Amino acid sequence: MKPGTKVICINGGFPEDLRTIMTLPQAGNTYLVREIMSDPSDSAYFGIALEGRENPSDWFGVKKASCARSFASQAFAS
Repeated sequence: MKPGTKVICINGGFPEDLRTIMTLPQAGNTYLVREIMSDPSDSAYFGIALEGRENPSDWFGVKKASCARSFASQAFAS
């Protein structure tokens, strides 16, 4: 996955606390990857920022991202 990739949300089960700070992607909808974001506290985790969606910052000023595992490349989604 890289910026510019079309992805489809395959898991809309995002944590409830995120609903208060951002508009969450909906399962079945297609999005465009704007940026790949890593978590400085967890090198195994990476998230994605989606075109047309704001990614708010947490208490430490780190931008929140959508979990990449919740998306599949549109070319591979069925």
